[in-house]
Amino acid sequence: MQWDLLLIESEPIFKNDFARFSYRWKYVDGEYSTYAPFSTAAFIAGGYEYEPENGYNLGMNDNIRKITLNFPTSTYALPPGDVEEIEILYKGVGSNNIY
Repeated sequence: MQWDLLLIESEPIFKNDFARFSYRWKYVDGEYSTYAPFSTAAFIAGGYEYEPENGYNLGMNDNIRKITLNFPTSTYALPPGDVEEIEILYKGVGSNNIY
């Protein structure tokens, strides 16, 4: 079994961020699992474009417009039978909050 989630946008999704993703399970009794390890940063740099007036490299904006999340498919990584939801977690670089 493999789960794929897909998001496609016309403008960059996380223009000034290094997004990381994870997941956790919600069990039928209302309890939650621990977070799975977060992914590496989802970042695709643009071409080098330095603005000397502002000291800003526009190429370091994130150009991601499509994100596909793949979940582990090995037997040990599949959710147990008492799991009712899988929550997708997001964490940006500028905050300790997890959404």
